[in-house]
Amino acid sequence: MNGKVRTATLGAGLVAAVLGPATAADAVGEQPAPSRGTIQVCSANNSDVYVEGPSFREDDLASFTKTGECTNWKPVLPGNYEMGFAMRTTSTHTILVECLIRRGKQHIVYKRLNNEGHVYTAVAPGELTRIDLWITQA
Repeated sequence: MNGKVRTATLGAGLVAAVLGPATAADAVGEQPAPSRGTIQVCSANNSDVYVEGPSFREDDLASFTKTGECTNWKPVLPGNYEMGFAMRTTSTHTILVECLIRRGKQHIVYKRLNNEGHVYTAVAPGELTRIDLWITQA
């Protein structure tokens, strides 16, 4: 039970502990909303992208024509996420996709993938997780 203990004096000097609600919200059974985070995927390439975890989002990045354009997926529940992408067009050349994941200012992950792939990251409450994708050819 979640609450504050109060004492009450009963007849003949007896003292009893009485459990009362900790806050007014507890008194009516309301629970606070969970804290949320934000995921951004930034790219100027022709791919489909999704993130799956406690929340699910997807987008077609083909409409992103300028470098630095980003999805704005908020709010999302905090937790572990899988981000996946696949190129929408085929190529006779090997296409390398570079991926940089930034969580806050402390955590940075760099990956290099071929044509499509999956990366794993986490979102913390009140934190921005940014995933930058860009194409290089080998």
